[in-house]
Amino acid sequence: MLRTYILPILTYGLEIVIPKGKILDNLQIQYKKLLKQILSLNINVADPAVYLISGLLPIEAEIHLKILSMFGNIARANKNSSEWRLAERQLQIKSFDSNSWFIDMKKICIKYNLENPLSLLYNEMSKGKWKNMTTTAVHKYWTTRINEEIMYYSSLKYIPTSSFKVGKIHPLALANSANQRDINRIPIRIKIATGSYILQTNRAAYNQNNVDPTCKLCDQAEESLSHFCCVVEH
Repeated sequence: MLRTYILPILTYGLEIVIPKGKILDNLQIQYKKLLKQILSLNINVADPAVYLISGLLPIEAEIHLKILSMFGNIARANKNSSEWRLAERQLQIKSFDSNSWFIDMKKICIKYNLENPLSLLYNEMSKGKWKNMTTTAVHKYWTTRINEEIMYYSSLKYIPTSSFKVGKIHPLALANSANQRDINRIPIRIKIATGSYILQTNRAAYNQNNVDPTCKLCDQAEESLSHFCCVVEH
């Protein structure tokens, strides 16, 4: 539903008016906040966990895909068209300091290790081939980046490295059946894996008031993560 209804509206027109700086930052913050609410995660959960669990790309990557798709349409246009001739002129004479849309697009090609857009302009590529090449490049870049970022967060130590795969929802967010009990367990599993589930030992350590760290289920031992998992299992 997010990809079908929300993303198209959220990114509408942003392949033309490319957001940068603070505008892009605010857009990413709101997008991550939305994903955390959908996944029932706290707002302070590590950002890579959001993409890891959902299998979704950051909003920046979604915008870049739209920009590359638009350039592909221009490159396949008639060489006498205004768009094609403008693209040729801008890519030939404009410097990297320019505010030209085509220079921004060129920077995106460099970011994802794609060919020089000017050569792509002269060597027309089919729509399917262009989409496959750009999608593969963007997915590869963000898969590597997000998996690398996971290693820098101690709260994500229970999640194996290289777990992020674009378009693949993590097994933690999938129910074993349509049973409501299994569905209700999903937010708890996700919170434990992302280090955001509050145990009694956490409350006792960080609360200014005198909090009893004893497990409220068995009332026999401190509610540590290992103890919590064992009690729930039984």
